[in-house]
Amino acid sequence: MTLKPLFHPSTELSAALDAGAAVLTPNRRLSRAVRAADNARRASRGERAWPSAVIMPLRQYWHERWQ
Repeated sequence: MTLKPLFHPSTELSAALDAGAAVLTPNRRLSRAVRAADNARRASRGERAWPSAVIMPLRQYWHERWQ
């Protein structure tokens, strides 16, 4: 049995990530799913290396800004 992906990236989100935008999600699980989908998308395009995308839960973002 194969599990279906949790998240399918949209063209708008993919374009934003390619442009270096930060993505905030409501929870860690979704942030991990978005990161995995973005990494799979980039690997499927034949890229061998890419900058790490800024994808994090909103609570982590608030915590980092507070620090």
